Amino acid sequence: MLSKYVPFLVWMKEYKRSYLRYDLVAGATIWAVMVPTALAYTSIIEVDPIVGLYTVPLTLLMYAVFGTSKCLVVGPDSATALLSAHIVGTLAVMHSHHYMMLTSALALFIGTVFVVFGTFKMGWIANFISIPVMRSFIQGLAIVTMMTQLSKMFGVPSVEGNFVHRLLSLIRHLDQTHFITLGIAVGALGLLYIIPKISDRIPNAIVTVIIGILVVYLFDLEAEGVAVVGSIEGSLPPFQIPEFALKDTSTLLLGALAIVLLNYTESLGAAKEAAERRGEQIDTNQELIGLGAANIGASLSSGFVVAGSLSQSTVSMLAGGKTQMSNVFHGAFILLTLLFLMPLFENLPLCVLGAIVTYAMLRVMDYRVFTSLFRANRPEFWIGVATFLAVILVGVLEGVGLGILLSLGLLIYHNSRPKLEILGKLEGADVFKSIAIHSNARSFDHILIVRFGASLFYANAGYLVDQLRHLSYHTNPLIKHIIVDVERAATVDITAMILIEELHKDLEKRGITLAFARTNDDIKSEFAQMVERQELKSLFLFDTISEAVSAFDSKRAKKQKGD
Repeated sequence: MLSKYVPFLVWMKEYKRSYLRYDLVAGATIWAVMVPTALAYTSIIEVDPIVGLYTVPLTLLMYAVFGTSKCLVVGPDSATALLSAHIVGTLAVMHSHHYMMLTSALALFIGTVFVVFGTFKMGWIANFISIPVMRSFIQGLAIVTMMTQLSKMFGVPSVEGNFVHRLLSLIRHLDQTHFITLGIAVGALGLLYIIPKISDRIPNAIVTVIIGILVVYLFDLEAEGVAVVGSIEGSLPPFQIPEFALKDTSTLLLGALAIVLLNYTESLGAAKEAAERRGEQIDTNQELIGLGAANIGASLSSGFVVAGSLSQSTVSMLAGGKTQMSNVFHGAFILLTLLFLMPLFENLPLCVLGAIVTYAMLRVMDYRVFTSLFRANRPEFWIGVATFLAVILVGVLEGVGLGILLSLGLLIYHNSRPKLEILGKLEGADVFKSIAIHSNARSFDHILIVRFGASLFYANAGYLVDQLRHLSYHTNPLIKHIIVDVERAATVDITAMILIEELHKDLEKRGITLAFARTNDDIKSEFAQMVERQELKSLFLFDTISEAVSAFDSKRAKKQKGD
């Protein structure tokens, strides 16, 4: 039982000494990627750069103990960082001590929600964000995130607010552009693109950071007005339980729920893809606990929300990482950085950090998302467009909320008006297909066969009954039997049974028999109980459509013989 909830006990028991060298190299490689990323993403969440490094070590250790993926790297993430800034920004002034406390408190709430969901096996909750909503949200988020960095890259004042507010502010201040800062930012972007073309093994972000620091130091560009990180006192992360007021609880909890939906969908996708590449399996519910533990670790070390990263996990795998021990080494290297290397980052230009974030967002952007949605499904395309525009024009949290609501609305609509097909028998075969699609499907003069494409419940039962009543009046007047194929119906509820009872009585008065074919055992049991209670005098239930057709053909033949 303990090893089930603490996977560390399993993989450490199986750990081989030969893995050590590979995990050490992988840990050092991820360190080279994580340091500039963690520093850069603090500009999204609006906290001091050192907090990005505070966030990492305990996060990695906690996931290594409680997570099930052997190669997933958990750390700062642009999407969740922007959501965190949006939520906490409504409660406190950015960059204040109160703001930092609430940022860590939000991570604590997120971690707690994750653990609760994992304990009660609620991994299915991530399904409430559809793929079109997620992909459209990411496209909008990439643009919004880049807009938060452009002021740093142009060296002009920034404002808080959504994409439009920041864009208008940038336009108003363009005449104040600091061209040395802009030149460094453009050069940094160029390096980030060029280095991978030279070699995939060179960590482009850390090399760009080093070059940026050297340029500022050698040419004394801080004196020319280039904004830099400044003096950073190296130290271990301050371990503490973050403070928050009771009045802030509801906002933090609602924000945590929203971020958990997004975070789990994103992190689980990364963990699954990484596991597939390695031929491994993960436990989705235990992943909730692992991500929860990681976020609690980030919170207790004065950090902010974290998520699983596919890109950094890929780096770890390419570097030869075998287990989560690579992340333990990675965390140790971050601690060494905090203790001994922080003075080296004093001359790091803020515009380089902005360039790193912008580069990451440009790699995420792919407008083929919308063209593929347009070709595949128009309603989901419009939901994606609405989500994208809401993220840009209104806000990040509002955008994803609108996307979820519209997706649920579309789900309700489809389930309340499921597909209804009239079936016919294929010539020369005991098979029944839609007569609208198959020209060789023959319908019957006296039997109407209808396929219902969903479970029978209160939201769609009225639609089914109305359609069957309409067909009974407006199709062939010789119809004496209606067979409803309910193979796709898993359940039937009370409302549906009552409405079917009313339809059955109505059709019976007009001399039409109502029957259901391909019913499962649960539906048969429900209808059988209604017959026993005499709520339904007679309702025909058949295992197959052929059986129903044969029974009614035989009944017709007997009647004609009697006549």
